[in-house]
Amino acid sequence: MNRFFLILSFIISTLFSCTKVIDIDIDEKEKKIVVNSIFCSDSIINVQVSKSLGILEDNANVQYINNAEVRIVQNGSPLEMLSDNLFGMYHSENIAQSGKSYNIEVTVPGYSTVTATTNLPSPVPIISIDTALTVSFLYNQYIKNLNCNIRFQDPSGADNYYALAISNETIDTFGYSNKNYVWYSGSDPFIDNEATWGELPNNGYGTIFPDALFDGNQFIFKITIDEYNLYTGTNNLIFYLYSLPQELYRYLISFNLYQNARFDPFAEPVQVYSNSSNGFGIFTGYSISCDTVLFEKTWNTNEGW
Repeated sequence: MNRFFLILSFIISTLFSCTKVIDIDIDEKEKKIVVNSIFCSDSIINVQVSKSLGILEDNANVQYINNAEVRIVQNGSPLEMLSDNLFGMYHSENIAQSGKSYNIEVTVPGYSTVTATTNLPSPVPIISIDTALTVSFLYNQYIKNLNCNIRFQDPSGADNYYALAISNETIDTFGYSNKNYVWYSGSDPFIDNEATWGELPNNGYGTIFPDALFDGNQFIFKITIDEYNLYTGTNNLIFYLYSLPQELYRYLISFNLYQNARFDPFAEPVQVYSNSSNGFGIFTGYSISCDTVLFEKTWNTNEGW
């Protein structure tokens, strides 16, 4: 017995003593300028300028740049020099207009000039929204759903990209406005095959999709909102149809893939799309068309709503 404990003690001490520290030499890449700006038509352009982070640095180490020269060019003509503010923020005084192209030039002493180009698409109107209630039996209870068919006309002759978000804006008993984005599911095979659910500009969430399967045609986007995403009383459902340029579409797809993979140690690394030359970041915009549906959800103590 004593011999057994002697051998066991030797094994344990060997395991804990065989520790070797290995230094990994990681080449630090030269820092570059990062230019980020996602703006909406009929609003001003805000740009944030910073330095890129190293592989072992986190967001707490971001270095904002307040001495940059930021120029905006609209349709090939100089528009303005943006004024600087705190945290590397630069603000325009002009309103971005749909249907026009925008270039940005960012110059920082000691760095190459960063440039990017985007075309701000015109909004695509929502033609109509048809709604209908359906009932299904699931998990030993009746579930009611609000089915919505959102119809719009895709412009022909170009690759177009879209996103659809829905918010529910209500007024509480104290008179305060509450805005919550609504989660919905698709009831069309197209959504499963071609669309991606993810984060959108302006802190929204929705479906991101191209016009590959309906180019130049009228399209009906079929979705379902279940009862748990609706309030008892009046629901002020606002439908937002985003018109996206290709660079914003590619950025949103890659950004949401990155967000889904960042905490998975076995996921393949995702490179977030950038349209900046001589630097990193995204400079692009979008347009929105909106329509509203008022839906009254009443509660029946015997049957539900």
